[in-house]
Amino acid sequence: MGQQFLLPNVIGGGERFVVFADESGTTAKYPCYGIGTLIVPESRLARFNAFVETKLREHGVVGEAKFKKVGTSHGLINFALDMWRAVLNHPAARFAVMVVHKGLYRKWHEGEEEAFYVTYTYQLRYVAGLRKGSFDVVIDNRSDSEESRPEVMGIVSNHMLRGLKSDSEIVRVSKEDSKFFPGLQVVDMFTGAVTHSHAARLKAGCDTNDGKRILIERMAAAGGWDDLCYDTLPKSPTNIWHFPTEWRGQPRTRAFVPRDVQFVTPDDLSRGPRRAVPAGRATAPALSDLSALRGRR
Repeated sequence: MGQQFLLPNVIGGGERFVVFADESGTTAKYPCYGIGTLIVPESRLARFNAFVETKLREHGVVGEAKFKKVGTSHGLINFALDMWRAVLNHPAARFAVMVVHKGLYRKWHEGEEEAFYVTYTYQLRYVAGLRKGSFDVVIDNRSDSEESRPEVMGIVSNHMLRGLKSDSEIVRVSKEDSKFFPGLQVVDMFTGAVTHSHAARLKAGCDTNDGKRILIERMAAAGGWDDLCYDTLPKSPTNIWHFPTEWRGQPRTRAFVPRDVQFVTPDDLSRGPRRAVPAGRATAPALSDLSALRGRR
C-alpha cells in the first residue's frame, strides 16, 4: 500500500465514496495543467474495478492504461472511449476536471508546488460538496518536497467544507501506485485528454501525436462537442471547469449531450485525425453491460 493519511472525523454518516485523482500538464512545456477526479460509490467499487479490468482485456490493453502511452494502439484509445461513454451515461459515476491556466494563475509564478496544491484543495472541496457523505481520496504517486502535502490538503478541504456548512467530509487521502488501481488509470486517461486539448489550443505545436488527437476528437464527439477545450456549468454531471475565474467561458461554456461514436480502427490511425467524426451511430457496444453498476442513488 502507498502512503495514507487518516484525517480527524468531522461529521460521519451518509454514503461513502472513493475519489480517484490524478494530474496532467504540470511540466514546463504545458501552458496549463489539469486535476481530474472520478467519484465512485464505495458500495459499487468492486464492480467498477471488475468492469474496468474487463474492458482492458476486451481492448487488448497491455500493462497500465496511461494517456502518455496513447499513440499507434487503437486498443488503448478504444478502452478510453468505452470508459468515457460509460461515465457520461451513468448516474453513479461523476468525473470533474479543473484546468488551470498557468499564465493567468498568479500563485503559479510564486511557487509551483504550493500553487498546485492550492488548486488541488479547491478541486477536492468541489468534489466533496457534490454529494452528502464521506470521501476516501486516492491520488497517484508524485514526488513532493514535503511528504505531508496530501494530509494538509485533506485537512484544509474539510475546513473549507465546514465553512460552507457542508454535510460531507474527506476521511482519508492516500498516495497509491496506479498500476494496482483501475480507477487511477481511468482518471489518468480522461484528465490527460482534457488537459492536452486545452494545451493544444493555448500553445501551437504542443507535443502530441495522431493517436492522442483522434482520442480527443472521439471523446469530444461522444459528448456532442467538436473538441474538449470548453468548460461546463458547475452542476454538470461531467464537469470541466477553468481556473482562474477570468479564464472561465473561454472559448465558451457548453453542456455535454451524450452520443454514440465509432470505435477507432487501425485504418483510422493510418489516416490521422478527422474532425467529421460520425455521431449518433450505434457502432460501439450498448451500455447494457454496465447494468452491474446500476442501482439506487
